[in-house]
Amino acid sequence: MAVPLTYANLDHNDRHFFDHVLANDSERVAFIRFFEHVERKDSKQKRPRTGTGRVKLWRRSSRTSWVRRAQASQPFPEILRPTRIPPVAGGTPAVPISTSQPVARPPQVLSLVAPITSGIISIAPVDIPPPHPLAVVLPASGSVVETVAQVLASPNDQKRKRYIDPIDALLDDERSSIGKKTKLNVASTNPEHPAISRLTDIGGEKCPQFVLYNEVEMKDRHDSYKALAPSKEQRRFVQEALGGKCRFAKTLHQRSTRLMKKGEGGVPDVSTFLFAKINDDGVIEDRAVIKCTDISTKNNPSHGQVEREATAINALGATNCRHVQQSIRIPRGLDTQNLNFSIELLDDHPSWKLNYQASEYAAHGTLRTLINNHESAKQPIPEHFCWFLFGAIVDALITCQTGYCSEAHPTPIHAGSLRPDWRRILHLDINPDNIFLSGPNPKYTFYQQPILGSFDTALCLDPNPAKNKAQFDSVRFKGAKYWQAPEQCMQYAKSGHYPPSRWELDHATDVYSLGLVIRYMMMCAEEAPEKLDGIMKWEADNFANETNGLPNFPEYEFPSAKYPHSARYSPDLMKTVQLCLAFRSRYDPEKPEKNFRPTLLRLRNIINENLATMDAKFAAKIKEVQARPGHKMRTIFPDEDSQFAIGAKMPPVPKVDMVDLTDAKAIGRDKKKALETWEAYLVNAGREPILMDASVMSAAFDDVVQKCREKVTEKAAEQKPERRRLYLDALEHSRNTFQKCINPSGKFKQPRQKFEPDFFSPRNKRIVLNQILVNSKIVRRESRVALQKNFEEQDDTKSKLRQAEDNLEIAKSVPHQDEEMVKSLASTCRQWQERQEFKCCQATALQDKISALDVLCEAADVGNSIFIFGSGLWPGEEVTEEQGHWFPKLSLVHRCVWEYFWARPDGIFVDKADDDEDELDELIMQGMAE
Repeated sequence: MAVPLTYANLDHNDRHFFDHVLANDSERVAFIRFFEHVERKDSKQKRPRTGTGRVKLWRRSSRTSWVRRAQASQPFPEILRPTRIPPVAGGTPAVPISTSQPVARPPQVLSLVAPITSGIISIAPVDIPPPHPLAVVLPASGSVVETVAQVLASPNDQKRKRYIDPIDALLDDERSSIGKKTKLNVASTNPEHPAISRLTDIGGEKCPQFVLYNEVEMKDRHDSYKALAPSKEQRRFVQEALGGKCRFAKTLHQRSTRLMKKGEGGVPDVSTFLFAKINDDGVIEDRAVIKCTDISTKNNPSHGQVEREATAINALGATNCRHVQQSIRIPRGLDTQNLNFSIELLDDHPSWKLNYQASEYAAHGTLRTLINNHESAKQPIPEHFCWFLFGAIVDALITCQTGYCSEAHPTPIHAGSLRPDWRRILHLDINPDNIFLSGPNPKYTFYQQPILGSFDTALCLDPNPAKNKAQFDSVRFKGAKYWQAPEQCMQYAKSGHYPPSRWELDHATDVYSLGLVIRYMMMCAEEAPEKLDGIMKWEADNFANETNGLPNFPEYEFPSAKYPHSARYSPDLMKTVQLCLAFRSRYDPEKPEKNFRPTLLRLRNIINENLATMDAKFAAKIKEVQARPGHKMRTIFPDEDSQFAIGAKMPPVPKVDMVDLTDAKAIGRDKKKALETWEAYLVNAGREPILMDASVMSAAFDDVVQKCREKVTEKAAEQKPERRRLYLDALEHSRNTFQKCINPSGKFKQPRQKFEPDFFSPRNKRIVLNQILVNSKIVRRESRVALQKNFEEQDDTKSKLRQAEDNLEIAKSVPHQDEEMVKSLASTCRQWQERQEFKCCQATALQDKISALDVLCEAADVGNSIFIFGSGLWPGEEVTEEQGHWFPKLSLVHRCVWEYFWARPDGIFVDKADDDEDELDELIMQGMAE
C-alpha cells in the first residue's frame, strides 16, 4: 500500500486551487510531488510564501510531466492534511471553534480530509500565567449564596512567570505602517524604578481619534476650549525620535477643530504638545515643545507655514539669542510622519502627512495668560515690566534684522550691522499668544524672560529685491486679525483700492504690532477684552479713511486720556507706543508732516533710557514688591506647572484601574455564567495563536455591526430618540475601536460634535459587546445556511457540467461534426465551468467568514467575563492597558476585545453622572438570552 501524502495549504488561495481547480487525484498528487521537490531543491527565499505564489509557480512549471509521473504511480496514495483539534474544557469546548467546513458536505469520491489550518507555519503556543485561586461570592436564586472557586494554580507558578512585551509590539504583518521607525527598547520592570517600568505606557487613543472636537461651547473661548491629546501613533513617533525616556505631558495649544473647513478632518490642523525627558528614577531632566502640523494636501497653506517657520528657526538658532525661541536638534530626526487611513466623507484623502518641529519650552506660558491674570485681578501691569518686555521683543526683532544678538555681540549694533550671508527675517504675527515667558531674566531675576516664538508667518527676505514682492504677497494678509499693521490688514485683502496693500513689508510692520501689544498691556486691567478688541477693529476700519485723507487732514492718534489713570503710566511710555502706531511705516516725502514709525535701533535707545531711569529710582522697590505675593504693584506671572517642572517626579501615565472599567450593575446570574466561561476558557487558553485574514475579519465584523443596527432600529421604535442615539453612538465607537485594530488603514467615521460620555460607560460597552456576540451567532447561522445552499448548487452545477461535457463528446464523435453545434456546446461547458469556479470561491469565502465569526463569538463571550470581573480574574497581578498580556495575543479579535475594554475616546469632555437605571437594558439585554 502506498504511503499517504500530506498536503498543508498556505492560505485559502492554494486551498481553493487544490480542492476545486485541480481536476482529479492524479493532478493533486502531481501538485504535492512538485512542491516536495521545490522544498528540497530551492532555498527558503525562492519558495512561494503565499497560496497565490504556489499557483503561479505550478502554472509556470512543466506540470504535464509531473502529471504523467503521478499517473504512472497508480494506485494513488491517500491524501491527508493535518487537522486542528478544537480546544475543550473538561471534555466540552468553552466556545466551539469550527473547522473550515462547519456544514457537512455530501460524501466525496476523493479520499481527501477537509482542509484545515496550515501545518507548514509553526507558531509556538502563547505562554500564559497559570490561573490564581479566585473566590467570588455570587447571589443565587432564593437568596442562597454560593462560592465558585476558580481553577487552582499549578505548582509551577513561579517557573512560568515572565515579563511579556507590550501589546504595541505587534507582529510585522499585524502592525500598521503608521510611524514605523526603530523599535523601542522595552524598559525594565524593576520595582525600584516605577517610572521607567512605564516608559512603554504612552497612553492615547489610536488614530484616527473617534471624535474630532475640542470645543464644548463658543460663548467663552477660554473657559470652553479643551485641547485633544496626541494619538497613540503620534506619541510613539515622537518618543522614538526623542528617545525612549521621553513621555507626553500635556497639550499646550491647538487650533480649533470645531471651525475646520469642509473637507478637513482626521487630525487637528496645528497642535503644540509638551514632552518631558525623565531619568531612571522618573525625575524630569528636560522638556521639549513639539509642534505638529497637518501638511497632507498639496494645496494646504500649512505647507508654506512649515517651510517658513523651519527656515527662520534654523537661521535664528545660530544667533544664540535668548529673546527668540530656540529649536532643538534631534539626532534621530523628527520631521514627517505618514498615517494611512480614510475618513468617511473625505474619500480623496487616504493618507495623512504630519510635520513635527521641536523647540525649547517656556515654562510660564504666554503673555496672554499674564494679561488674563491682571484682567481678573483688576490690577494694572507695572510700567517697569511694560518697558522690560518692550525692550526684550525689540531685541528679538533686532536679531531677526541683523543676525546678531545685542547682548551676545561684542560690539554695539548699528544701522549697518549685518551677519555675513544673513537674510533679514520679518515675524509678521506679533501678538500676546506668540510671546512666551521662560525662566528668570539674568539681570531682572524677579521677571520671567519674554521670548518671541511662532514663526509660521515669518519671511526670510531674499537678497534679491526683485523677488521680495512675491514673498510679501504670500503672507500679506496672514497673522492674527486686528493685530496687524495697515499694510498687512486682512480686512482689505479683497480691496483693489487700498494703497497700503502695495507697501513693502519690513520691520516697521512688526513695530506696529508690538505697539498694539504694549497698549493692550497698559489697558487690560480697566477695559474688558471685548472693548479692547473693538478699539483695534475701529482703528482697522479707519485705515481706509487715513489713506484717502487730505494733506491737512488730522492724523488719528489714540487719546492719552483713555489710558487708565490708576496705573499712572508716564507720558514717555504713551508717546513711544504712539510712535509705534503711526499709520505710515516710513517717512513720506510727499507728506512730510505725517508721522512714521521709528526704526528698531531708535526704539531700543528710547527703551533703554527709560529703563535706566526707572532702575536708578525704583530697582530695589520693584524687587521687594515682586517678592510680596498679593501686592497691588506686582507683575502677576503665570505659575509654572509644578508637575512638569525640572526635578519633579513625572506623573505616571494616567492609570485606569480595571475596577473602574467593569460593569458594577452585573447581576449574580451574569457573574456565575461569566466565571464558568472563564474557567472553561483558561484550560486551553495557551493554545496556538489563531492566524486570520484581516480583510475577512473586517468584512465579517461590519456585517455583524450592520445586523446590530437593524435589530436596534427594529426593537427601539418606541424608545426615546436619545436612548436610541446613545446605543448607536456606543455601537459606532465599538466598530471604530475594533476596526482600528483589525485594519488600521481602513475607513472610519469621525464625528465633529458634542458628545456625552455615557456611550462608553462600562455598562453600555458590555451591552454592545453582548449584542456583538448575539448578532455574530445570527450572522454565522445565516452564513451556514448560505453555505449549505451553495453546496447544493455546486452539486447541481457539477451534474449539468458533466451532462454538457457528455453532449460535447457525443457531438465531437459523430462522423460529420456540426462545427456550430460543437462551438455552442463548448461555450456551454465553459459557462458551467465558470459557474462552478464561482460557486467554489463563494464557498471558500463563506467558510472563511464562518471561521472568523467563530473566533469573534469566542472572544466576545470571554470578553464579557473581563467586563464583569476585571482585575478579579488576575488577583495579585497588576494588569494595565499596555502591559504585555497573553489574552490579546490569542488572535486579532481577542486583541480587539482587549482594547475595547480599555478604550477611552479623546474629545469627550462632559462628565455626567450615570444615574439612568434602564440604560437600554430592556431593549438590548434581552438579546443576551437568544
